[in-house]
Amino acid sequence: MPDHKHNSEKLCDPSDIEQNKTMAALAYFLFFLPLIACKDSQYGRFYANQGLLVLILSVGGSMA
Repeated sequence: MPDHKHNSEKLCDPSDIEQNKTMAALAYFLFFLPLIACKDSQYGRFYANQGLLVLILSVGGSMA
């Protein structure tokens, strides 16, 4: 049976995930916030990249 966990949860330390969940959630509104608040967190960086991708796709979609 396949494992349905997110890639970030497989690659990151569980304590890193627990400490930075709020920043990961906020990344979808302000993608750069985790890069500033938890710059050493691989988990935060993953969700900052996801937030940036959502922003780029939203802007591109609104222009089309």
